[in-house]
Amino acid sequence: MRLSTFITLILLTAFGTLHAESLDVIQQAYNATADLHSNGRSGQSFTSTQTASLKGIRLYLEGAGSVDSGSDIVVSLHPVISGVILSTPITTGALSRSLIEHDVVKALNVYFDQPYEQAAGETLAFTIQETSGGGSNGWNNYAMTTYDSYANGFQFYSYSDGTPVPLSSRDMAFATIIDPATTSTAVPEAFSISSPIDGSEFPNTTPPSSLIWGDSANARKYDVYLEKDAPDPSRKVATVLQNEWSINQELADGIWYWKVTARNSLGAYTCITGSFTVTPPAPKNFILYTPTYNNEYLLPAQPREFQWQRSTNATSYEIYLERGDSTPDTLVATRTNNWWSPDIALSEGTWYWKIVARNLGGSYSSSTWKFTIHLPAPGFFRTLGPSPIADKSMYKLPNQPLKISWETSIYASSYEVYFEKGNSTPTNKVATVTGTTWTVDTPLEPGQWYWKIVAKNSTGERASQYTESFHILAENIAPSDIQLESTSIDENNFLSDFVTRITTEDVNQDDEFTYSLVSGNGDHDNEVFYLVQSSYGSDARLQTRSRFNYEAKQSYAIRLRSSDQWGGWIEKSFEISVNDVDEPPFEQIRIQRQPNNSLRIEFDTEAGYSYQLQTSETMRPDDWHDYDSPREPDSQILWEYFYIPFRTDVKATFFRVERTELP
Repeated sequence: MRLSTFITLILLTAFGTLHAESLDVIQQAYNATADLHSNGRSGQSFTSTQTASLKGIRLYLEGAGSVDSGSDIVVSLHPVISGVILSTPITTGALSRSLIEHDVVKALNVYFDQPYEQAAGETLAFTIQETSGGGSNGWNNYAMTTYDSYANGFQFYSYSDGTPVPLSSRDMAFATIIDPATTSTAVPEAFSISSPIDGSEFPNTTPPSSLIWGDSANARKYDVYLEKDAPDPSRKVATVLQNEWSINQELADGIWYWKVTARNSLGAYTCITGSFTVTPPAPKNFILYTPTYNNEYLLPAQPREFQWQRSTNATSYEIYLERGDSTPDTLVATRTNNWWSPDIALSEGTWYWKIVARNLGGSYSSSTWKFTIHLPAPGFFRTLGPSPIADKSMYKLPNQPLKISWETSIYASSYEVYFEKGNSTPTNKVATVTGTTWTVDTPLEPGQWYWKIVAKNSTGERASQYTESFHILAENIAPSDIQLESTSIDENNFLSDFVTRITTEDVNQDDEFTYSLVSGNGDHDNEVFYLVQSSYGSDARLQTRSRFNYEAKQSYAIRLRSSDQWGGWIEKSFEISVNDVDEPPFEQIRIQRQPNNSLRIEFDTEAGYSYQLQTSETMRPDDWHDYDSPREPDSQILWEYFYIPFRTDVKATFFRVERTELP
């Protein structure tokens, strides 16, 4: 059966009230009736075609079973956002079961308690709830359609905010009742929120039950927006006709932001956003775990992890850690779990720590615990000496060391300086410093000064490797004399042969001397000698550059200088005599046959001559021939030799050595 489409300007309601009205959306075609789905509410969404005052919904119903046992009906109007029907109704209307006839489909108007100003193209939905009676004895059937379906909406059953509703394959037969003449004359005016007051807080056990705002003149409806952690909320939770909305959702802990937009067909006004906080109970008592109270560590060891008991209701934990302060207020980390691994190196000392558990409802501070980090004993180090540097650590007043310095000792926190005159194990502590230098801040008396350094920390100490010293001289007096232990040498000596030891007389103790051969009176033979300075700085050795021959020259003249390290000096001339030594006659020549038939020809030598071996087969004066090159003896062995290997091409039978005096 198909109901005819009609528009009536003035209709008489079931209660006899006159309404100036017409129909907007009309979906009256049907060929079947069905009971509502029993699992929750059922309904139909639709899209308005014009701006008007929506006054009610026309339904097509028939009674079934025992008419007297059927249910009364409540119809609610709801906003629709992105296919989701919001649960808070905009307005509602009721229909008595007594107006429904048994087995006859009848058009019945359900009028809302308050009309709603719909906008052209706005999507809305109505829901139907049977409020009493019903069951197997009697129920209501609603007209449905299986063809010519309504394209701008859908019939549904059951719904919840935020969840798409299950759809039916059929649409309901219905129409919307509007009053086209009822329109706004001015845009909504300004208003503000009232309750909750902006910035207020509520325990999560008693959150706010409703949102209330001031009336906006000319407003026909209010869109309510509520969202957690969103300073500009965009989630619409309801559209209502009055200036209050009862919160129908659970409010989680956090900051909630809300605003209201007043609307009519001419425009809208959105109030300033407000906020309120839903807070849990404050965190409860908890205890610390590790590092345990009064625990101790030896560097480089330190606590690897801080742990504590979870605090009921806490959402975060603040870690406070500070050295040397029993009331730590230095925040080093914030965590959501109950442990923290430090990412910093902790230095030596006593450290104090505590944990503050927090949430939106408050905080709870743990007790303060402490632990101690000890340094290892100071490590090995060496002294670097006084500065400015002095030769052999000798200073002549008014010069003296300005400071002394040493290497860094690992883990040392301070250094004790011990400084004393005349004591090789100084016990006089003159300073404690944190650096590696100490300034000598007083004039020093002449004498031998000793110093050492002791590195210290809270664990122990270590002394410098050696006790150092330096000498302070009051004044300098030049050397008074140069002395030779001997003034003669035997002839036929070695080259570089030792002649004598040279020493100096000086009234200044600990002076060191440098010796040299210098020009001046008595320097005629300086070039045939040289000096070797001793490593002790007190004496030297006079040595020869050539071999001496008494028969050629009986004495040599030299001039020496001795200089101390302070610039004082003395010069003195000496005569070195050559001793005559008995020498074997030159004519002694020895010929030795070697195992391999070679010959070794030996002969005595004397300084100042060269020697040439000659061979002859006949001993005729013109048959003597030089063999090998001449020899000039340069050693104390007063004989020399020529070596003649066995050769078949040498037919010599006679040998002689010719001696030639050197110039």
